[in-house]
Amino acid sequence: SDRDQQTWNDAEIVSSRPACPSGKSTLIEIQVDRETLREYTTPGQFVQLRPQNDDSIDPIFLAISSAPAFEKTSKSTLQFLIKMSPRLPWLPETLVKGTTVKISPVMGSGFPLSQLLSRVDADASTIILAAAGSGIAPLKACIESGLLVQQRQQSHLQAILYYGEWTEEDLCFTDLYDGWKAEHGVDMKRVLSRAPDTQGYIQKVLSNDGLVQNADNAAAKSTWAILCGMDDMVESCTQVLRDAGVDEDRILLNL
Repeated sequence: SDRDQQTWNDAEIVSSRPACPSGKSTLIEIQVDRETLREYTTPGQFVQLRPQNDDSIDPIFLAISSAPAFEKTSKSTLQFLIKMSPRLPWLPETLVKGTTVKISPVMGSGFPLSQLLSRVDADASTIILAAAGSGIAPLKACIESGLLVQQRQQSHLQAILYYGEWTEEDLCFTDLYDGWKAEHGVDMKRVLSRAPDTQGYIQKVLSNDGLVQNADNAAAKSTWAILCGMDDMVESCTQVLRDAGVDEDRILLNL
């Protein structure tokens, strides 16, 4: 089977804590070897993780939430945001500091950011980042990689992050939002689908915001999007953007 051919490395969890007040997600750091760090070159890449001593358990796929180290040698951990689920009853006892888990090599090619970096318009353009739930993890890696800022220095780039969760209590990385704005120029829009004053899901808020009103709108032509979340959210957001005139090849996914 594929699993027998998959290489697995032992890796130790060096920190683990609730990622939000509701406890819906957990944030862990895993100590990894130099090889694994070197394999991680692009935000949006992921690993598979499973318990160390139970081969019967299906691994979970986790996007890396820390930015690539880009050869900074002092770094030796990768960070992951994990959504807790009754369907994964092994998680609480496994995601504990000091526990050894099995991880795969780094997988996937990540978000095709090179397209964005090589083609961003000289005039003003907008990058829409949209994440639902733990989809925020690889977008955090995107933001903190500094690649968007690098771009902003060359053009008037506006970056807006739409981040969808059920309630305020489920939002992760809240202590980082101010820094994302100050250091990376990313404006944050919280989209809370179960809050009393909810405006609905991300695709609805995106559509209502009408960043891009019509297909011949110049704004649409210079808009990029980076999306990560459940399939239906990604499909709906893609549809909203396409209807507004955003080119399909400017909508970047990590799969």
